[in-house]
Amino acid sequence: MSFFTDELAKISFVPLQEEHLELVRQWRNSNAVNQHMITQEYISREQQQQWYQSRNSELEAYFIAQYSGDNIGMFYWTDINQEVSSIQTHGFIGEAQWHNTPVSSLAIVAFYQLCFQQFDMVWGRILKTNKNFLSLHETLSASFTDQGNYIFCELDKNTFCSSSLAKLL
Repeated sequence: MSFFTDELAKISFVPLQEEHLELVRQWRNSNAVNQHMITQEYISREQQQQWYQSRNSELEAYFIAQYSGDNIGMFYWTDINQEVSSIQTHGFIGEAQWHNTPVSSLAIVAFYQLCFQQFDMVWGRILKTNKNFLSLHETLSASFTDQGNYIFCELDKNTFCSSSLAKLL
Protein backbone atom coordinates (compact mmCIF):
# COMPACT_ATOMS: atom_id res chain seq x y z
CA MET A 1 0.00 0.00 0.00
CA SER A 2 1.10 3.55 -0.66
CA PHE A 3 1.29 6.37 1.86
CA PHE A 4 -1.75 7.99 0.24
CA THR A 5 -3.81 4.80 0.40
CA ASP A 6 -2.91 4.31 4.06
CA GLU A 7 -3.85 7.91 4.91
CA LEU A 8 -7.05 7.77 2.85
CA ALA A 9 -8.16 4.76 4.91
CA LYS A 10 -7.98 6.96 8.04
CA ILE A 11 -10.61 9.36 6.64
CA SER A 12 -14.27 8.71 7.37
CA PHE A 13 -17.55 10.59 7.23
CA VAL A 14 -20.27 10.55 9.86
CA PRO A 15 -23.68 12.14 9.36
CA LEU A 16 -23.96 15.62 10.84
CA GLN A 17 -25.72 15.55 14.22
CA GLU A 18 -26.99 18.34 16.45
CA GLU A 19 -24.02 17.77 18.76
CA HIS A 20 -21.69 18.94 15.93
CA LEU A 21 -23.44 22.26 15.34
CA GLU A 22 -21.37 24.50 17.60
CA LEU A 23 -18.09 23.06 16.32
CA VAL A 24 -19.21 23.54 12.70
CA ARG A 25 -20.34 27.09 13.47
CA GLN A 26 -16.97 27.94 15.04
CA TRP A 27 -15.14 26.49 12.06
CA ARG A 28 -17.39 28.27 9.57
CA ASN A 29 -17.00 31.64 11.32
CA SER A 30 -13.21 31.36 11.55
CA ASN A 31 -11.29 33.60 9.16
CA ALA A 32 -9.27 30.64 7.87
CA VAL A 33 -12.46 28.96 6.59
CA ASN A 34 -14.71 31.96 5.99
CA GLN A 35 -12.31 33.65 3.56
CA HIS A 36 -12.77 30.75 1.12
CA MET A 37 -16.58 30.64 1.28
CA ILE A 38 -18.94 32.19 -1.27
CA THR A 39 -21.19 33.38 1.60
CA GLN A 40 -19.05 35.00 4.29
CA GLU A 41 -21.53 36.44 6.79
CA TYR A 42 -21.12 35.67 10.48
CA ILE A 43 -23.41 32.83 11.62
CA SER A 44 -25.08 33.12 15.05
CA ARG A 45 -26.12 30.15 17.18
CA GLU A 46 -29.74 30.89 16.35
CA GLN A 47 -29.05 31.01 12.61
CA GLN A 48 -27.13 27.75 12.81
CA GLN A 49 -29.99 26.05 14.67
CA GLN A 50 -32.58 27.37 12.18
CA TRP A 51 -30.46 26.12 9.27
CA TYR A 52 -30.09 22.70 10.90
CA GLN A 53 -33.85 22.38 11.44
CA SER A 54 -34.65 23.45 7.86
CA ARG A 55 -32.41 20.96 6.02
CA ASN A 56 -34.09 18.78 3.39
CA SER A 57 -32.76 15.21 3.56
CA GLU A 58 -34.21 14.43 0.14
CA LEU A 59 -32.09 17.09 -1.55
CA GLU A 60 -28.98 17.31 0.63
CA ALA A 61 -26.67 15.36 2.93
CA TYR A 62 -24.18 16.66 5.50
CA PHE A 63 -21.17 14.87 6.96
CA ILE A 64 -18.45 15.51 9.51
CA ALA A 65 -15.10 14.48 8.08
CA GLN A 66 -12.91 12.59 10.50
CA TYR A 67 -9.23 11.73 10.34
CA SER A 68 -8.17 8.91 12.64
CA GLY A 69 -11.44 9.46 14.54
CA ASP A 70 -10.92 13.21 15.10
CA ASN A 71 -13.37 15.72 13.60
CA ILE A 72 -11.52 17.80 11.00
CA GLY A 73 -14.17 19.38 8.76
CA MET A 74 -17.57 19.25 7.13
CA PHE A 75 -18.48 18.12 3.63
CA TYR A 76 -21.92 18.05 2.11
CA TRP A 77 -23.94 17.88 -1.07
CA THR A 78 -27.04 19.78 -2.13
CA ASP A 79 -29.10 20.20 -5.28
CA ILE A 80 -29.54 16.51 -6.04
CA ASN A 81 -30.61 16.05 -9.64
CA GLN A 82 -31.66 12.44 -10.15
CA GLU A 83 -32.31 12.93 -13.87
CA VAL A 84 -28.65 13.55 -14.62
CA SER A 85 -27.26 11.94 -11.44
CA SER A 86 -25.51 15.10 -10.25
CA ILE A 87 -25.01 17.02 -7.01
CA GLN A 88 -23.48 20.28 -5.92
CA THR A 89 -20.65 19.62 -3.47
CA HIS A 90 -19.40 21.85 -0.67
CA GLY A 91 -17.01 21.48 2.19
CA PHE A 92 -14.18 22.74 4.29
CA ILE A 93 -11.48 21.59 6.65
CA GLY A 94 -12.19 23.34 9.94
CA GLU A 95 -9.20 22.27 12.01
CA ALA A 96 -6.32 24.62 11.21
CA GLN A 97 -3.63 21.98 11.72
CA TRP A 98 -4.93 20.16 8.63
CA HIS A 99 -5.22 23.18 6.32
CA ASN A 100 -3.05 22.89 3.20
CA THR A 101 -1.81 19.41 4.09
CA PRO A 102 -2.08 16.10 2.24
CA VAL A 103 -4.83 15.15 4.71
CA SER A 104 -7.04 18.03 3.55
CA SER A 105 -6.61 17.00 -0.10
CA LEU A 106 -7.24 13.36 0.71
CA ALA A 107 -10.41 14.29 2.63
CA ILE A 108 -11.74 15.92 -0.54
CA VAL A 109 -10.79 12.87 -2.61
CA ALA A 110 -12.46 10.58 -0.05
CA PHE A 111 -15.59 12.73 -0.17
CA TYR A 112 -15.69 12.48 -3.95
CA GLN A 113 -15.32 8.71 -3.67
CA LEU A 114 -18.38 8.75 -1.41
CA CYS A 115 -20.27 10.98 -3.85
CA PHE A 116 -19.43 8.80 -6.84
CA GLN A 117 -20.88 5.74 -5.11
CA GLN A 118 -24.29 7.33 -5.72
CA PHE A 119 -23.91 10.01 -8.40
CA ASP A 120 -22.17 10.42 -11.77
CA MET A 121 -21.34 14.14 -11.63
CA VAL A 122 -20.32 16.64 -8.96
CA TRP A 123 -20.15 20.39 -9.40
CA GLY A 124 -19.45 23.42 -7.29
CA ARG A 125 -18.29 26.99 -7.15
CA ILE A 126 -14.76 27.84 -6.00
CA LEU A 127 -13.59 31.36 -5.20
CA LYS A 128 -10.72 32.40 -7.47
CA THR A 129 -8.68 33.24 -4.38
CA ASN A 130 -8.80 29.60 -3.20
CA LYS A 131 -5.70 28.59 -5.18
CA ASN A 132 -5.04 25.31 -3.34
CA PHE A 133 -8.56 24.03 -3.95
CA LEU A 134 -8.42 25.02 -7.62
CA SER A 135 -5.04 23.32 -7.99
CA LEU A 136 -6.37 20.08 -6.51
CA HIS A 137 -9.29 20.14 -8.93
CA GLU A 138 -6.89 20.67 -11.82
CA THR A 139 -5.05 17.53 -10.68
CA LEU A 140 -8.40 15.71 -10.66
CA SER A 141 -8.96 16.86 -14.28
CA ALA A 142 -12.11 18.84 -13.45
CA SER A 143 -13.51 21.26 -16.02
CA PHE A 144 -13.69 24.97 -15.19
CA THR A 145 -15.80 27.94 -16.27
CA ASP A 146 -15.00 31.48 -15.13
CA GLN A 147 -18.01 33.03 -13.38
CA GLY A 148 -16.60 36.37 -12.21
CA ASN A 149 -15.53 36.10 -8.54
CA TYR A 150 -15.58 32.33 -8.64
CA ILE A 151 -14.93 29.37 -10.89
CA PHE A 152 -17.69 26.90 -11.75
CA CYS A 153 -16.16 23.43 -11.52
CA GLU A 154 -17.51 20.10 -12.79
CA LEU A 155 -16.10 16.63 -12.30
CA ASP A 156 -17.62 13.42 -13.59
CA LYS A 157 -17.07 9.94 -12.19
CA ASN A 158 -15.09 8.61 -15.17
CA THR A 159 -12.75 11.60 -15.26
CA PHE A 160 -12.22 11.38 -11.51
CA CYS A 161 -11.44 7.65 -11.65
CA SER A 162 -8.94 8.13 -14.47
CA SER A 163 -7.24 11.23 -13.00
CA SER A 164 -3.58 11.06 -12.09
CA LEU A 165 -4.33 11.51 -8.38
CA ALA A 166 -6.93 8.73 -8.29
CA LYS A 167 -4.43 6.41 -9.95
CA LEU A 168 -2.04 6.97 -7.02
CA LEU A 169 -4.63 5.59 -4.60
